[in-house]
Amino acid sequence: MLFLYLVIVSAGSGPAYGELGPESFCRLHIKIMEATLSMLNNQITADEHEDALNSLYEEYGTTEDEYLLFMGGNGSETQAYIEANPELQKRINTLAGRLDSAMEAEQEENN
Repeated sequence: MLFLYLVIVSAGSGPAYGELGPESFCRLHIKIMEATLSMLNNQITADEHEDALNSLYEEYGTTEDEYLLFMGGNGSETQAYIEANPELQKRINTLAGRLDSAMEAEQEENN
């Protein structure tokens, strides 16, 4: 699940998955990144993280699979939305950096 913070941009466009569109995908993506960061910083357990993710998917009317597949069919549209919203792009990039640092720290602890 740690790879969820990545925004994978694929070419092409396609139908929305579940109730997701570019804006709702980005909001969900940020919340997933925040939940994952909380787990990596030992603020919540892995089980609590899983519960949080399931609650988020339900809140956004989608499933984990639909979330993971969304960018493949909607990458161009979503990337355009992100680029048109610099504050959103900044938030995603900041969280991605924090997640990278937290994962590196966790790997160092495990070695």
